[in-house]
Amino acid sequence: MLKDVMRDVVAFVDGRHYAGQCNQVTLPQLTITTEAMRAGGMDAPIEMDMGMEALRASLQFATVPAEVLKLFGKGDVALTLRGALISHDGETKGATAELYGRFVVQNPGDWVGGTAANLTVEFAAHRYRLAIGGEEIHNIDVERMVRIVNGEDQLAGLRDHLGI
Repeated sequence: MLKDVMRDVVAFVDGRHYAGQCNQVTLPQLTITTEAMRAGGMDAPIEMDMGMEALRASLQFATVPAEVLKLFGKGDVALTLRGALISHDGETKGATAELYGRFVVQNPGDWVGGTAANLTVEFAAHRYRLAIGGEEIHNIDVERMVRIVNGEDQLAGLRDHLGI
């Protein structure tokens, strides 16, 4: 049975919704940076967790929203992406991604009369939280050295040892 298919999505930028304007969102790709470590007596290296790569999201607009363009480079902008998931049996649930950071790329694309705009913006996040059906899946706060996945803070021990 088909479960949790993305039915629709709406972007909220700095508290303002862009329903009917933002036609595509891309959440941050979570990638752990690793360092291969191999010492005597080991047959192969082990990939050690050395932190994460930058958190980047993107939005694509069919319009030219001036209020979004005005936020370019401004720090600590709130970006909320709300999705509606639907299953074959009619069950629905919400998915919410909350990000804080700044817009670092604006690509206006081609402006052609009589066609939708193709504005793409990229967002560099320093905080990212994803919840599906009210359950927190990810909660990452780069500045506070927090990486919670499925309820487990993977960096708590490191913070304790560092005294932060």
